[in-house]
Amino acid sequence: NNDDEEEEEEEEKWIPDLIIVCAGYDALDSDELASCNLIAKNFGDMTRMLKNKMAGLDVEEEEEEEVERNKIPRKKPALMFGLEGGYQLKDGAAGGNLADAFLETLRAL
Repeated sequence: NNDDEEEEEEEEKWIPDLIIVCAGYDALDSDELASCNLIAKNFGDMTRMLKNKMAGLDVEEEEEEEVERNKIPRKKPALMFGLEGGYQLKDGAAGGNLADAFLETLRAL
């Protein structure tokens, strides 16, 4: 359907100004609250995946178009992380604790 194709093209062109990540560190396997199975390293992996996706955003074509319309040129979106959960504070927790997961996130940035 042409309408679906047009919507997909518009979605591909849209670039947010800000990406907010609600970092739910309670998803650690060692954290009993969320009952998920992530380890600290996974948070770094996910952060790298997001950064790679952001690096692939094509802002140059849109930039030229906006300059012609006397608008401020677009830049890649800002990235903000918010701590949303994470209650495992014990050192040596299997799969890591909150501090381990947070450090993995920071290293990936």
